[in-house]
Amino acid sequence: MQQRYWNMLVHLRYGIEYYGEHLRFCVNFDRYFKMIIAVFTASSVASWGIWNTYSTLWAIIVALGQLAVIVNEFLPYKNRIVQIQGLKVILNRLFDQAENQWLDVSKGTLTEDQINDLATEYRQKWNQAEEKYIKDDYLSEPKWLTKRAQNRMLRYFKFYYGGEKDEV
Repeated sequence: MQQRYWNMLVHLRYGIEYYGEHLRFCVNFDRYFKMIIAVFTASSVASWGIWNTYSTLWAIIVALGQLAVIVNEFLPYKNRIVQIQGLKVILNRLFDQAENQWLDVSKGTLTEDQINDLATEYRQKWNQAEEKYIKDDYLSEPKWLTKRAQNRMLRYFKFYYGGEKDEV
């Protein structure tokens, strides 16, 4: 039962790191997309005044820039940033509570039923948090993002618990 609780703890930490990586991606995507739109729009307007002979081309470029501004409003990244930030606060608290219980679990001071009840309680709270914050969205799991989350999770356990990567 201790191993089951430890596996749950590892899974919770991975989830936190996964959401953290997804948050980083969303923030960066949103930031860079807005910068590209700003530069694109500003330069196309400025260029239109300079290049009067290509006014039709510059009108098309300006229109495309405005279309990108409209499309940006429908992209999910702004909403995901807010959702994931709120979710991470809850999940970090939940993980801290579960990790705090690990000492009792590892010492054997809890019965198997108590350990099972704790693990079930943490999974239920985790699911409730996800349902609250990510209910109407689907977060993809690209390999590069899951690999980064995995590496961050391994570093966490190596730093706080010692041992080799393969021991987690």
